[in-house]
Amino acid sequence: MAENSGISWTDGTYNPWIGCTKVSNDPLTGACVNCYAERENNQRKWTPGFGPGIPRKQTKTAKDVRRWNRLHPEFFAAHGRHRIVFAASLADIFDNEVPQAWRDDFFNLVIECRDLRWIILTKRIVNAPKMIPDWTVGRLGHVGIMSTIVTQKEFDRDYPKLYNVRHDFGFGWHGISDEPTLAPVNIGHARLDWMIT
Repeated sequence: MAENSGISWTDGTYNPWIGCTKVSNDPLTGACVNCYAERENNQRKWTPGFGPGIPRKQTKTAKDVRRWNRLHPEFFAAHGRHRIVFAASLADIFDNEVPQAWRDDFFNLVIECRDLRWIILTKRIVNAPKMIPDWTVGRLGHVGIMSTIVTQKEFDRDYPKLYNVRHDFGFGWHGISDEPTLAPVNIGHARLDWMIT
């Protein structure tokens, strides 16, 4: 699924597959409570459901992404910036139940479409180092990597991993998503680079 988006911080979304398993359903500390992707899936019936053992549904909409990339000169002339694409709004790129071949295809597309500014948001930053293909190193300067972090415990545990992934693989920037906000999070001296150009 590739489409223009009502999400204020992106111009479009691209889902190489649909489906996920919640990392936490705790109503006090779980970022997956009230998951909009699961809610949308329940209404639209893209997959049999979200959860462990339920097959993810691969999509076939990369042609839209390639068209956006081809249209970069027109978009840049109109907006003065690159088109921003949020990857996997209905999934998680670093989901354990997704075949690595699907991830490899996704990263091939990301590298091919360098005139787009990609955002990869994950709740599984711990998986990223072993799931990002080695051949992407140094080729991801047009991509931002983000982690959902909604408590201080998660920040203390996951921010160093996010920082290392950004620098080890050469992502252009990194950031956190504190959504839903469940408790105060002190980011201390962490430097979060939100500028997308």
